[in-house]
Amino acid sequence: MYNEGMFDASSGMMTGLIVFLVALAVFFIVLFYKWGYSCGMNSKSIVLPLIVTFLLGGIL
Repeated sequence: MYNEGMFDASSGMMTGLIVFLVALAVFFIVLFYKWGYSCGMNSKSIVLPLIVTFLLGGIL
């Protein structure tokens, strides 16, 4: 019973962490899209792969 309770708590924290990372990634994507449109297309094409790599690294 004790182990099940710990597992529920850790999985809940893990879910919260993933949701937080996704929200953070979406926020940065929106921010960089605004920067990309104001500064030009080059900065966006450099930044988006970095965001995708960060997001995948955070989930894995």
